[in-house]
Amino acid sequence: MIEKEKGIGKLFDVGCGSGNFLAFAKGRGWQVAGIDFDASAVRAARETFGIAWVEQVDLVNYANSHPEAKFDLITFFDVFEHIDNQAEFLTAIKKILKPKSFIAMSMPHRRGARWLMPYDLPPRHLTRWDEAALIGILTRYGFRPIYLKAIKASPNYIVLKLRFKYGRYLSFNLVNRVKQSVQVKSTKSQITTEHRLFGKVRLISTLAKIKDWLTFGLPALLIWLWFLVTNRLAVGLVAVAQKHD
Repeated sequence: MIEKEKGIGKLFDVGCGSGNFLAFAKGRGWQVAGIDFDASAVRAARETFGIAWVEQVDLVNYANSHPEAKFDLITFFDVFEHIDNQAEFLTAIKKILKPKSFIAMSMPHRRGARWLMPYDLPPRHLTRWDEAALIGILTRYGFRPIYLKAIKASPNYIVLKLRFKYGRYLSFNLVNRVKQSVQVKSTKSQITTEHRLFGKVRLISTLAKIKDWLTFGLPALLIWLWFLVTNRLAVGLVAVAQKHD
């Protein structure tokens, strides 16, 4: 159980991974705790970010074994679509959430084009959500939604998707070639070598982005316009809700 200390409030992250978000929140004055099913991630959160109150356990068992735990904010980013019992999950959330306090979450948006989210299907994701569905289940289990926003794909997002899918056919492995060139030719100090390498890799990275836009920019713009007209640009959904007692 997280200790009582002065700060903004107590934050609990479900599916905290290696603790990046908890470290961010801790740096801004929150008292933080979290859980994850991955033992390696929990160990990284403790050792890399110094997050002491992280456990390898599921939410229901945590809530049942920590009846004294009460938090001001509970977050679960890209978690809700993976679980198969939302009623049990939200009931456990309510057990460890203070009255009138808040939850924040993110998940894929069900109205997005399948091409933009090819993995938003079982067995990876068990449920799919839009604003109406999320409002319905949150309201049913004692939460008042106060903020919902659909995250929409930009033309640059689609360029990156096209590059990921087809870019390997147009790659010349320039970054690795630059690394090899600098390591072989440089006879100066290691610091100078790393400085030169960084500058050249940054240049190649910039040129690669220009190449991506020259190659995929027009197709990406046409795809983006089509998804805009057909209302399928949403790729994510974020929401904040308040516990309603």
